[in-house]
Amino acid sequence: MGLFDVFKKKDCEICGKEVGMFGYKKLEDGEICKDCVKLLSPWFEERRESTVAQIKEQLAYRARNAEELKDFQPTKTFGDNYYMFVEERDGIPYRFCVSRSEDYVKENADLVLFENVEEVIIDIEDQRCEVYEKDGEEEVSYEPPRYDYSYEFRVSLLIKNTPWFDNIHFQLNRENPEIFGQEDMGGPNNVEAYAEVMEPTGDVFAVKYLRYKRMCNEIEAMVNHPGAPVREAAPAPKFCPNCGAPADGGKFCQSCGSKL
Repeated sequence: MGLFDVFKKKDCEICGKEVGMFGYKKLEDGEICKDCVKLLSPWFEERRESTVAQIKEQLAYRARNAEELKDFQPTKTFGDNYYMFVEERDGIPYRFCVSRSEDYVKENADLVLFENVEEVIIDIEDQRCEVYEKDGEEEVSYEPPRYDYSYEFRVSLLIKNTPWFDNIHFQLNRENPEIFGQEDMGGPNNVEAYAEVMEPTGDVFAVKYLRYKRMCNEIEAMVNHPGAPVREAAPAPKFCPNCGAPADGGKFCQSCGSKL
């Protein structure tokens, strides 16, 4: 191949359209144009290792999926970053799709039966940044240290019985629940318990955090026990509703003195 052969236009092996060197992607045994790539499943990650025949087979599946979406009737929706739409039949989770937008038909979101979900993994990722106070010209740690917290709610669904993808992974929340200037919040159970104490007061962090946490609980329940109600969480530690400090069982908070 000569130097200038690289810049020659090529035909897309799928649709036959002629494209320049920046208008196509490589397959194992040919090229595919960017327009045809957009028709593939968003969860598909093995394009370069796929043959032209395999890509054509997937596009045939995607066409069938688009037809099936016309009869899809979601009864529940989760998330506002990615959207998980669930169709129930007789109160039992039957199938779902996950879309980057609310228009799952336009995106041709892949329909998956719940019976083909092998496992669900919920990951609540906390991002913690220490905050400091002024001591003259210096910034020093509070005693005990204080932190700003931000949380992301991520879901991974491990899929079987499809050759095109085996993992649907997405983040539920568009805006992270944030809380500022707190002492060590501890693990997820402590954070959830704190949020449950503060939620009745209208605390913005608590309301946001529990909204997404309950979405995760329900998704997990539907995958693990289709049709079963979400199990109640085990009793969690108690916190002062005024300052959020752990309560030790007395009548007054040991941190701020408020009556418990």
